[in-house]
Amino acid sequence: MTSLLGLSTLLLDPRVGALSDRQSRYVTLMHQALRKLMELINQLLDWLRLESGQLVAELGRIDLRAFVQDLDPSFWNQEEASDQPHRFTLSLGEGEFQARGDRLRLQQSLNYVVEYWRHQGLEPGGLSLDRWGPWLV
Repeated sequence: MTSLLGLSTLLLDPRVGALSDRQSRYVTLMHQALRKLMELINQLLDWLRLESGQLVAELGRIDLRAFVQDLDPSFWNQEEASDQPHRFTLSLGEGEFQARGDRLRLQQSLNYVVEYWRHQGLEPGGLSLDRWGPWLV
């Protein structure tokens, strides 16, 4: 699959040679489908590793204000890649927001959610976190 992804990337490179409109459309569709399939396989493998105990969560304190600031560019980069206007907003309620969890897995999960929304034809407008007792909602 990685070889096919590399081949489609190479075919899309105009320095290699020009493709007809029809060929370009088919190669672009192939490239997008391969990327989605690889994402799904990686998600499934992560889930299986987590279930089998091979993937250990790196639990730690997460300052959610800093997390949101670090997360923001990743959402903007996805927006730029898909040539959509920047309409995604992030907001936190008042006070200090600390959570305990695996920072990397939390970021991956939020990225998966946004990608799922986009796949369903929805345009995610933003993320809002607020304190509700001991929970963050």
